[in-house]
This record gives sequence, C-alpha cells and structure tokens, in this order.
Amino acid sequence: MSVRAELALRRAIRSAALKDAAVAAATNASFYDGAPRDAVFPFVSFGDVSLRDWSTGSDRGLEHQLTLEIWSLQPGNGEALKLADLLLTFLRSATLSLQGFQLIDLRFLSFEARRESNGRFAKGRLRLRAVTEELPGGENGGATR
Repeated sequence: MSVRAELALRRAIRSAALKDAAVAAATNASFYDGAPRDAVFPFVSFGDVSLRDWSTGSDRGLEHQLTLEIWSLQPGNGEALKLADLLLTFLRSATLSLQGFQLIDLRFLSFEARRESNGRFAKGRLRLRAVTEELPGGENGGATR
C-alpha cells in the first residue's frame, strides 16, 4: 500500500476541477488542501480521508474514501447543494490523470450540508470512494480514466 496514490488522486481532482470553466467560476478557482483563513467564499477543500489496502495477488491497489468540503457564506445550504451537484456532474465525466496510478473507480457515497455552529457559513461534505491501482513502474507511469 502506498499513500502516494492518495496524493496523486488529490492532485488529479484539483487540477481537473480548476481547468473546468464551470467549476472554476463557481468556486472562485479556489480548491485547497485545507481551509485557509483568508479564502474567498465559496471554495472547496479536501477534508477527511480513509485508505484501505485493495491489493490482489497480482496488483497493488488502494481504496480511498475522501471528502470534498464545500464552504459557503450564503444563508442556508442552497449554495453548498448547488456546488455539490456541479462537482458531482464534473467528476462523473472528468478524465483524471494520476501519475503512477490508474483510477479504477470513482463514485459518490454521500452528501451532507449544515450551518456551522457560529452560523457564519455553511459547510457541505461530499464523500467519495475511489479505487486506484499502481501502474507498472510505479510513480514513473501515468494513466487516465
């Protein structure tokens, strides 16, 4: 098992999202690894991640459960819901290039949105499941989905 696959998956999602005109416009071209204090709302950041070995007798694989966090200053959860829908639509058709790994599967698991306790912003949590396999040659290879 190699956590390099998670890093490659994150880079691929972020890179492709920022190249997508609709996603970039809706998120102010802001897609972070963590929520910075000075970010312009709305924006997306990576949240929780869980990794599990998904290797077979012949291939090294990894199951990822990752979260995209959607941050909004708008009243209610409407903007977070719209951005989640936009991200899901984008991810269903995106070609993601992972350096050294092949993306086998990427699917939606769940979504939740809530107002934070201070009431200042809404936060949506889009949970995804991905399966990756290491390519022959490891991180020197590349593949697309």
